[in-house]
Amino acid sequence: MPFSARVGFFKLLEAIGFPDWPTQATTSEFTDEGALLSGVPNTFTEIDPNTSIGSGEEFRGAVKHPNGNIYFLPRQYGSILEYDPSTNTATDRQSETYFTNSSYTGGSLGGNGNIYLNPFSTDALIEYDPVTNTKTQGAFGATITSGSGQRIGAVTDSTGNVHCIPLNASDVISIDCSVSPRTATNTDYGATWGSAGYVGGTAHPNGNIYCMPLNANKVLEFDPNAGTSRTFSTPTSASGQCQGAVTGADGNIYGVPWNADYVIKFDPVTETVTEETYGLSYVNNSCIGGVSAPNGNIYMMPFTVSQIIEVDPIAGTGQYLANTISSSASFVGGCSDESGNVYMAPNNNGAIGVLETNATGGTNANAYTLSSYTNKGF
Repeated sequence: MPFSARVGFFKLLEAIGFPDWPTQATTSEFTDEGALLSGVPNTFTEIDPNTSIGSGEEFRGAVKHPNGNIYFLPRQYGSILEYDPSTNTATDRQSETYFTNSSYTGGSLGGNGNIYLNPFSTDALIEYDPVTNTKTQGAFGATITSGSGQRIGAVTDSTGNVHCIPLNASDVISIDCSVSPRTATNTDYGATWGSAGYVGGTAHPNGNIYCMPLNANKVLEFDPNAGTSRTFSTPTSASGQCQGAVTGADGNIYGVPWNADYVIKFDPVTETVTEETYGLSYVNNSCIGGVSAPNGNIYMMPFTVSQIIEVDPIAGTGQYLANTISSSASFVGGCSDESGNVYMAPNNNGAIGVLETNATGGTNANAYTLSSYTNKGF
């Protein structure tokens, strides 16, 4: 679907460079669209469009861009990898030695159409413009301390600004993408960060951002506009519960299980936290990152397990898919496109994982996959 045809339930916000991005939904519009879309997963394949993808910790997540391509974000791979799903071809962009040493982990697409890489162990952000194939490295006005494990994952809010989520750092790096050149600031939103409390997050149509606990034992909500935050305790206190969060088509937030033997579910309306097993068995170090696909379902990226966890938020059910994943520690994060395919970022796997979901029935799947609620680097 061409950008000019992307109309429907999403309301248009002003942006720089891509006037059709971001296209954001109200809570009811987002959940209604997710309920309309449907599709039964068909096949899982591992494709290698670029033979230079190695077997190390190559990538941490991927984002879809309005140009139709998918960008895999490097952790130890030597460049940003641009993948064109229509031709099944990949191109290395902006090759740099520092990409190979875990300097960056995750990122997100800003409202200006640029991709921002989250600093994991370095003292600078990366801004990448896919249109001009140029990048800028810098702090952009923020204070960024180098050192391993500072931040993991980034989230774009409903205004198009990007927020880099702390792991061991004590504050969020918030990037204002509405101005050119962009600016960044350090903000803690009144929350207690650090000590590997959280990994990544997810935006919600209510305007807030939610982080699921790794070690914090709380769901954290912060409001980028008000500059405030709240927490909600989880029923179980344990270390290493989740790695990543996903906004479901039902409007609830889902924690991606890492060492937890359940999926944490948070209802922002009732402000309740529950633990759902969906009748499945979970193992330690199971999944990292998740994708809310155009068929309305959530897919947890298999890290050490050989199967994909699929959660249907509308039906309230879950199941295992794709018994054929080739190796342990295979994938970390990913994204989807309007065709319904889910693309998994390789980790210790020389190929991209692709799950076909055969999504049909919605009114605007392309805008759904570009929405900040579903499209993030980790």
